[in-house]
Amino acid sequence: MPPKKKPAKTREEILEQKLQDMSRREHKAVKKTWKEHCTKYRAKKKNLKDITNTFIRENTLDSIDPPVECRATLRSSVAARNKEAKKKLEKILKEKNHKIQEYTMIPYRRMPALCQQESRLPRV
Repeated sequence: MPPKKKPAKTREEILEQKLQDMSRREHKAVKKTWKEHCTKYRAKKKNLKDITNTFIRENTLDSIDPPVECRATLRSSVAARNKEAKKKLEKILKEKNHKIQEYTMIPYRRMPALCQQESRLPRV
């Protein structure tokens, strides 16, 4: 019989253990400490982000408002692109409809001539 493993007693040994080697109780304790550290870390990051955002807002000029101007130019350019695309599509559809009308509106007097040309072709 192999000897039983002694449970890790010091904090460093517990943290160095793999999850597979830990007992359920040890794993739960490590998970709890990890969760506490993560919540503290997230709170610090959020506070730092809030501080920087307020600092930036306080130190920028209110008279200059570039995002509004950019949005207006962006909207106009998008509208122009859509208008051009619509014109292109209408032109293509108009050409297709014209071709369809050409093929379907063959005059009656040319019809027999076309049939005669087809019959003159050699059969393979």
